[in-house]
Amino acid sequence: MTNDDDENDIEKAEPVIAAADVQADTVVVTPQILGRAIRANEETKPSPVIVDYAAALSSLPPRKASSAEEIEARRAERRERIEAEKANPTPKLEKINKKKILLDLLRRENGATQAELEAATGWQRHTIRGYIAGTLRKQMAPLGREIACIRAKGAPTLYVIKMKGAEA
Repeated sequence: MTNDDDENDIEKAEPVIAAADVQADTVVVTPQILGRAIRANEETKPSPVIVDYAAALSSLPPRKASSAEEIEARRAERRERIEAEKANPTPKLEKINKKKILLDLLRRENGATQAELEAATGWQRHTIRGYIAGTLRKQMAPLGREIACIRAKGAPTLYVIKMKGAEA
């Protein structure tokens, strides 16, 4: 086989697809698809599935009715289980939330710095200041407590819960 034979084969080859050759049952290739082929035949589309629920339910075995003894046995078993749970209750853990963590830090003798409160709660600075200035002050006032803000030059701001009238 020579190069001349290869050239003759190429000349004899027909184009893969021409615009005039496109019909309903052929593969359509468009420039947008770039080499991917989609069958244009309507028969390849999936048909909708129709389910007959009445027939499906009738094919299931019938439900067996429970006797009075079986029902009473289940009720007695449930009563025993509930009584056993009441006799040996599982200890409930105290719910700890960010507000409780913040209060615990502020109740320490030396209080807490803004950075400690941020690290413990994950809140941003303005959120902590807003919570202390708004909500927490209102909650502490009826209890005779106040939140002292201790600021010293070059030192971080300290927040401490103190009795009203006590010096910071």
